[in-house]
Amino acid sequence: VYYDRGNPKKWLAPDIFVCFGVKNILRRTFKTWEEGVFPQIVFEVASESTFEKDLGEKRLDYARLGVEEYYLLDPEREYLPSPLMAFKRETGRLISVNVENNRVRSPLLNPEIVDTGK
Repeated sequence: VYYDRGNPKKWLAPDIFVCFGVKNILRRTFKTWEEGVFPQIVFEVASESTFEKDLGEKRLDYARLGVEEYYLLDPEREYLPSPLMAFKRETGRLISVNVENNRVRSPLLNPEIVDTGK
């Protein structure tokens, strides 16, 4: 996801993202100035090499760029404080949302996101 038209070094690579209001077409890159919007929902899968950035730097970047929901998944159960972490946009920040019984409902997508433990 490139987000600064004049600077090709300004990009983020979410593991999964959802973006409403854009054409459903195959694309090699996602340029926000061409699409007219930044993704509203982002999922990151934690790994040894990414979990610290996912919790810190990326979360701040996504908040600054307008992401509404941010989910961190740790299928290995080795890197994050919890295997499923959820954040919702509030007053310009991504604030932690309570995950109960390994599940949380996405306000924008509506279905529950569930850590099955498998």
